[in-house]
Parts: sequence; structure tokens; C-alpha cells
Amino acid sequence: MTSAADPGDVAALGAALVNRAVVAYVGRGSGTRPTVRPDVLAPIAPAGRADDLRALVERLLAEAEEIDVPAADAVARSLVPAFAERIRVRHPWLDDTAVDALCWASRYRRLYE
Repeated sequence: MTSAADPGDVAALGAALVNRAVVAYVGRGSGTRPTVRPDVLAPIAPAGRADDLRALVERLLAEAEEIDVPAADAVARSLVPAFAERIRVRHPWLDDTAVDALCWASRYRRLYE
């Protein structure tokens, strides 16, 4: 299992910034498939914290890859709510946009990569 995103890092960086960084890093809303865009983090990170922000986003993405959503849940309630329920147990501070971006990137990788 991947090491969890450190709550201390989230507190230091701010949940709103981390949520925005997740969406920007995977390119949600800017393309038809997820990307890896570490270059978008430096301009939004606090001075000297771009590497910390990137590491945190990458840990969240790795955790998202490990979340198993049983097919019955995905069909009965759709994938995003079932995924959201599982990731919010670990990270209740994630907003809907970041959860959607993590789900989108994870699902795409599982299906097409």
C-alpha cells in the first residue's frame, strides 16, 4: 500500500490549494484524457514548496489507483460516488472537484493504460 498523504502537509499547504493542484496536475477540464503536468504546480505553490505539493499530489494519485470499487457499487450508484465514499474515508478534506479528478485519472489509467 502507498504511504498516505500526510495530514501535516495538507495543513501546511492548505486543503484548497491541494484540491486545486490535483485538478491542475491531472488536467481535469482541459483535455479528453488525464495528463501529468508537474509544471503547473510551481506557479501556484507557496515559495519553496512546489516539490512538497507535487509529492503530495502524486501520493494522492497513487492512493486513488489502489482504491477498489466493486463492479456492483459502480453500476448501482455510478463510479464517482462509490469512489468518493472510499477516498473520503482517508481524506475528508478533498472537495468534489478533486475527487472527480482523482476518479477520472484513476479510471482512465485502469481502462486504457
